[in-house]
Amino acid sequence: MLHFNFYVSDLEMNRIRNADWKDDLLLKSRLDELVTRTYKRAEILVVVKKEFSQYSWSLSSLRDRLKHFTIKCTNTNANIDDVIEAVSNELEGPGSKLGYRSMSQKIREVHSLKVPRDMVYEVMKELDPEGLESRGGVGIPKRRRRNRRFISPGSNYCFSLDGHDKLCGYQKSTFPLCIYGGQDTFSGKIMFLKIWTSNNDPMVTGYHYLEYLIENKELPYSLRVDRGTETDTLTAIHCRLHELAGTHGDLDTIVEECVKYGPSTANKIERWWRELHHRLGTFFKEQLAYLLEYGHYDQTDQLDRDMLAFVYIPVIQRELDVFRETVWNHQRGRKQENKSLPTGIPEFIHEHPEEFESENFKTLLNDDQLTIVADETSVLDLPDYIEENRKQSFETILGVVDNIKPENASEEFIKLKRDYLAQFNELW
Repeated sequence: MLHFNFYVSDLEMNRIRNADWKDDLLLKSRLDELVTRTYKRAEILVVVKKEFSQYSWSLSSLRDRLKHFTIKCTNTNANIDDVIEAVSNELEGPGSKLGYRSMSQKIREVHSLKVPRDMVYEVMKELDPEGLESRGGVGIPKRRRRNRRFISPGSNYCFSLDGHDKLCGYQKSTFPLCIYGGQDTFSGKIMFLKIWTSNNDPMVTGYHYLEYLIENKELPYSLRVDRGTETDTLTAIHCRLHELAGTHGDLDTIVEECVKYGPSTANKIERWWRELHHRLGTFFKEQLAYLLEYGHYDQTDQLDRDMLAFVYIPVIQRELDVFRETVWNHQRGRKQENKSLPTGIPEFIHEHPEEFESENFKTLLNDDQLTIVADETSVLDLPDYIEENRKQSFETILGVVDNIKPENASEEFIKLKRDYLAQFNELW
């Protein structure tokens, strides 16, 4: 008779016998979060093995733990009235520009309703049949795409940075609403999206980039940017941090390896702006066009421009944050023919490049390095987009602008202008 001796380490045995997971509320919350984001079980397994390594994991144990916590991917018994209410609320705002796939993801995350996608489709078909049909081509180009591929060896290898001017209007001067963003070229994850009164001021774009680095403390290997004065400060920040981290030797080598210049048409995020424009930007463009055409807004009056920025920048920034996280970073992309880069959920691809036979090229930063760069560039001293006294006078009329709903933004602007001018006339 053959005898086999198996040796299991004490650490592994403790992991197997560890039943503390049943009372681990953090684990329960994380599992529910990943299921809400429509991660597949194999993807969830990758995440929890790293974040909850004190427990033994397999697909079967994951299945059992999801069952124990009563976490389901979809709730087919959801109250249809709740779904109708959630979809109705979204259709009143920027959600009116979303297709049913993106709407389903937003309903799952923003409204905490894990309903089947076909249920959302049927509700949208009932509430807004013409709109649903018109949005069937959201994000699809009007002309055939050029056969251009983007190649990247891993996450954080290259960030594609660029500005988006569609909300600015004619010659980028009608409305002071300028967007700037960054995208990881490997995963497609949008790393940051910021709106300000300008996106061609080097101090503004440098502020946006350093703000992202301070929050995440992860420096990408390289940047892909336009060759223009608006990128001077942020590229200087990027190269200086690599110099402080000692990752590439002398400064000349860093500049050559870590900053890639090229036209916007060769920049990956340039393609993505179309997605943002059709799924979010057009909602606000319709409001802005109304204000301009009916004489409520004068683009040559600095007071009007300040009022518009005061109302719209916080509202649009809030919607940009939701769109970046929910509609894009957490939504599974469709497979595409002849695509060299991985397909899936951008956030998962970015955080787990090893699952796609790649690696993470990030350089970890510390507070001292970031403080040195902040002091040298002074970008954190950037003044607010509205002079403080004027901003306070606006706040006395409208109060907290963070509570303004997107669909009411134009009305709030009209109210602000009317009441402000009335107060001014009373003084005279």
